[in-house]
Amino acid sequence: MATLPAARSCLSFPGPTRPRKRGNIWVERCALIRISSRKPRRPRVELNVSGSNKAAELSKETFASIEFDLFAAIGFAGLLVLGAVVFVLTGIANPITGITASMRRLADGDTGSEIPFADRADEIGSMAGAVEIFRRPRSPTSG
Repeated sequence: MATLPAARSCLSFPGPTRPRKRGNIWVERCALIRISSRKPRRPRVELNVSGSNKAAELSKETFASIEFDLFAAIGFAGLLVLGAVVFVLTGIANPITGITASMRRLADGDTGSEIPFADRADEIGSMAGAVEIFRRPRSPTSG
């Protein structure tokens, strides 16, 4: 069994790529001596810590930006939905309700009242125009 050489010769060990074969004990102990004789890697650790802190800050900023954009998009979509609901209620539902009320009055025999929305150029106006035909008095020749 080989004995451990002096620390000086161990420090002059050629390196991990070409170790001298003097027995497993010598290689292990010499490796321990070499590792313990290295200088501390404080600057690299500090660089790692500062780099990870910068990455964490950047990640927090990115998250805050994405969170703001997400809430802004949700708010904008909510406003679009609210606008669509208002349009449907004022532009479609209320006119149909008005035409329905005038049709009920016409069915009750009130031919003197106006049919609302007859002057519109869309489907609501077409419906009001069709109801207007029933409001006009019939001519005696139409039979």
